[in-house]
Amino acid sequence: MPGPPKKPDLTYSCPDGIWTRFYPETAAGEDAWRVMAAADPQGVVAFLPGQVPGVIAQLKAAGLIVGKAKPIKPGDLDAILNELDG
Repeated sequence: MPGPPKKPDLTYSCPDGIWTRFYPETAAGEDAWRVMAAADPQGVVAFLPGQVPGVIAQLKAAGLIVGKAKPIKPGDLDAILNELDG
């Protein structure tokens, strides 16, 4: 019987409908994110729709787990901001 799903190394979302951004979730994801950021002159880790399937395929071929980010609900955002204010 398989165990619970593993945590993704990177998640991604496309909040503006144009640029898909990747977010590290594990140490391996941070390493991959840094490599992607280093490849862009401004250090941006954002891709256009036509690029995303290839990027995800490369990440998975490198052994990383990639998943779609869960949307943040307005109440969740308030809780995050309150926690940051401490």
